[in-house]
Amino acid sequence: MHKDYINGSLTVAIGTFVLIYSQTFSRGGFSVAENAAVYPQMLAGVLIFLGLLLSVQTGLAHKRSQTPAPESLPAEGGRARVALIAGALTGFVVITWLAGFIPANVIFCFLAPLVLGTSKKTAAMVSVALTVFIYLLFFKFFEIPIPYGILFE
Repeated sequence: MHKDYINGSLTVAIGTFVLIYSQTFSRGGFSVAENAAVYPQMLAGVLIFLGLLLSVQTGLAHKRSQTPAPESLPAEGGRARVALIAGALTGFVVITWLAGFIPANVIFCFLAPLVLGTSKKTAAMVSVALTVFIYLLFFKFFEIPIPYGILFE
């Protein structure tokens, strides 16, 4: 329970630092292409919001029950799961280099939930939805170039 308060507080502190530091960036318009401060400020706002949300959620959970909530994952196999996720991240980098961002993200976002115990159907839906969301937000809306990989250049 206390670690959630600490994590929430640290997240708010990091977001606040980024928000304050990004004020020193040169100013332009309201798009990422014109103003270097827009993207870090958006991320800082998300960090601050999520940190506050974690702290409030932890406080509400503490009020409902004085006993700590059980961990969502069993302790058994924890190191194996960490190793699998680390391997998946390494595979993500290699696949991004070879085939580009989209196939790498779909594969990683499918494998990571499976390692954590979700069903294949849920993992597939999350994988596709998250990849589409990231593609539309960053590559279409913010106009950040997409890595295509050496196989498709």
